[in-house]
Amino acid sequence: MNLFLSFKNSHRAQLAALGSLVLASFGAADLRLNELISDHMVLQQGQKNPIFGWETPGTDVTVTVTRGDSKKPLFQGTVKAAGDGKWSFSLPAMKPGAPLTISIKGTSETMVSDVLVGEVWVCSGQSNMEWSVNAAQDPGKELAESDPNVRMFTVPKRAIGMPQSSIPGGKWVPSSPQTAGSFSAVGFSFAKHLYAKLKVPIGMIHTSWGGTPAEAWTDIEWMAKDPITKPMIDRAQGALDPNGSAATNYRKSLLDWQKANIPLQDQIMPAARPWSAPNWDDSTWTKVKLPHFFEDGFDGTAWYRITVDLTADQAAKIQTLELPGIDDLDRTWVNGVEVGRTDSDTPNSWMTPRSYKVGSALKAGKNVVAVRALDYQQGGGITGEGQAALRGGGVTVALDGEWRFSVEQPLGKPVPNNRPREPWGPTNPNFPQSLMNGMIRPLLPYGIKGAIWYQGESNAGRAYQYKTLFPMMIQNWRALWGQGDFPFHFVQLANYMDYTPTKFDDAWPELREAQRLTLSLPRTGMAVIMDVGNPNDIHPRDKRTVGDRLARLALHQDYGMKSIVHEGPAFVKTESRGAEMVVRFRSAKGLQTNDYRLPRGFTILGEDGKWRVGDARIEGETVVVSHPEIKAPKAVRYAWYNHLPVNLVNAEGLPAVPFKSDDLPWITLNNR
Repeated sequence: MNLFLSFKNSHRAQLAALGSLVLASFGAADLRLNELISDHMVLQQGQKNPIFGWETPGTDVTVTVTRGDSKKPLFQGTVKAAGDGKWSFSLPAMKPGAPLTISIKGTSETMVSDVLVGEVWVCSGQSNMEWSVNAAQDPGKELAESDPNVRMFTVPKRAIGMPQSSIPGGKWVPSSPQTAGSFSAVGFSFAKHLYAKLKVPIGMIHTSWGGTPAEAWTDIEWMAKDPITKPMIDRAQGALDPNGSAATNYRKSLLDWQKANIPLQDQIMPAARPWSAPNWDDSTWTKVKLPHFFEDGFDGTAWYRITVDLTADQAAKIQTLELPGIDDLDRTWVNGVEVGRTDSDTPNSWMTPRSYKVGSALKAGKNVVAVRALDYQQGGGITGEGQAALRGGGVTVALDGEWRFSVEQPLGKPVPNNRPREPWGPTNPNFPQSLMNGMIRPLLPYGIKGAIWYQGESNAGRAYQYKTLFPMMIQNWRALWGQGDFPFHFVQLANYMDYTPTKFDDAWPELREAQRLTLSLPRTGMAVIMDVGNPNDIHPRDKRTVGDRLARLALHQDYGMKSIVHEGPAFVKTESRGAEMVVRFRSAKGLQTNDYRLPRGFTILGEDGKWRVGDARIEGETVVVSHPEIKAPKAVRYAWYNHLPVNLVNAEGLPAVPFKSDDLPWITLNNR
C-alpha cells in the first residue's frame, strides 16, 4: 500500500472525528469565515471570487456587497451550508473602485470592511521568500515606498498530516512604514513594482517556510504516481504518527535538553556585571562593526552595546528594535529594560532576524542598546547581514556605527551535539505533503491571479528528481485551484559557494537547469539572479532586484506590457562551425558584457570527452565559443558552476540564463 493510501487509512477515524468536532464547535448559531475573508482583503479583479466559510448545515447564508458609502447593495445572493457545514458563494467579476463592505448573514451576522479589488498573487517557497523587508538590503528605502493599497496576508507556519481548511492567526495587513518590515521582502518588492505599473491594489498571500523542500508543498497522491518521485514516498512509509505521540515526545525531550544544557539564558544577571545598565562604562571594550563573529573556539556569552542619540520626536515614534541574526541566542535591553529574547526553541535561531518592541524604553538624548549573545556551538556573534536599526512612525535610525564588545564568560561545560531531532513524520515541515496540507489547501478556493516561487536550495542534491517534481508541484497547485493554467513565475538559484574553474559538474547548476526546463510548462517565467547572489551567503540581501525581475515577467507575459524586457539572453540552440560553437539566444538585443570584457563562464566539451574553460566572444546576438585544444567541439555550457561572477547581459542589463546544450547523464540522477 502506498503512503497516500496508508495516510488516508491511518487518519480516517481522525478525519471523521475532526469533522464532528468542527460542526459541534460551531453550535447552532455560529457563522465562521475562512481567515482570508477578512478586513483589508484584496479580491482578484475581472473574475469570480469565492467567499467561503462554515455554518450550521442547511442554514441559508446571505452575502451582500456594498461599495463606498452607498447603502444600496452592489450585489446580493444566498447559498445553503452543506452537510459538512461548509459554504462557498462566488461574487461576480468586479473592477477596482471605492472600498467594498461585505456583509455575511446566517445564524449570526458578520461584516468585512475595507475590501479592495485589484490583483492577487501567492508568494511561496523557502527562506529566501520568507526573508523579511527588515532583514533585506536597504529596508528604509523599501519601507518608504509602502502604500496601503499594497497588502499582505502572511500564512502562519503549519506542517500537518491532514488537509486543513482554516488559517488560524492569519490576517490581511495594509503596508505602511510601521507594518511592512515583517512582510516577505521579495513578495513586497514584486507587489510594489506591479502597483507602480498597474495602478490597482495588489494583494499578496505569503506562505513560505525556510529550509523546506518542494515535496512538502506537493500532494502525495501526485508524487506516488511517477517513478521519479515515488522513491520519496516509499522512504516515508511507516513514518506516520497517527496519534501524534512522536511530536509530543519530541517537544518534551527538546525542553528537557534545553533545560539540562542551555541554562544561561534564564539565569539572573550576575550582580557584579550589570552590563545591561545604560550607565555601565564600556569605554575599555573592543570596538567592532556589525556583522561581528566571536573568536574561534569560544562558546559562551558575550555582550554588544551601542549608544545612539535620539530626538524627542524620534523617541516617541520608534516602536521596534531590529537586529540581524544572532548566533545562537540572545537577551536584549534598551536603557536597561529587557525588550526581547530569542531562545533555542526558535527554529534556526542563529540566523533569524530579531524584531523587539521597545515600548516606552526610549528617551530623548542618549540611548543604550545592550545585547547578551549566547553561542553554544561553533561560531557566534551578531553574524547576520541585515541592518540593525530602530524603526517606527516613518523613522529609521540605523545602528551601523561603532559597537562595543566584551566576552562575559565561557560555558561551564560544552553543549553536547545531541539535540533531539524533530521526528520524521507529517508534522515535520520537510515531510511530503505536510505544507500542502497546512499552508496551501487552507487558501482554496480564494481567487488569485497567479503565484511567484523562490525555492530549490533544499532540493539541490536531487536536481534530476526536481526536474520532474517541480513542474509536478505547479500542475498540482493549478489543478487544486481550478483556475486553469494560472501564471507561475519562479526565481532561479543565485550564485553561491566557492568558484572552482576546473570543476565542471555540480548539483547547484543542475538544479538551475531543472528550473530552466520547467519553462516548458505554459505561462511560467524564470527570474535569473546570477548577478545579485552572494558566494558566502545563501540568502542574498538584494530582494528588490528579485522582486523587480519577477514583476517584469508578470507585466510582460500576464498583463500585456510587451515593451517591458522580461528576461535576459536565453539559450535557443548551438551550431557547429569548425572548431567553434555558435550559441544562439532569444531576448539578446544589445548583447554585451557588463564589465566591457570578453564573456566568461562558458565551458566547452571536446571530442575527448573532457570539459574545458572556453574562449568566448560576442558576434551580434550570438556568442562564439572555442578552445585551442579542441578541434571538433561537442557541446557548450554556460555558468555551470555553483558560483561564478558571469558578465553576459542584454541591453536592458538582464543576465543571461545558465544552460547546458548536451544531454549527458546528470550527476544527481540517482539521488532520489
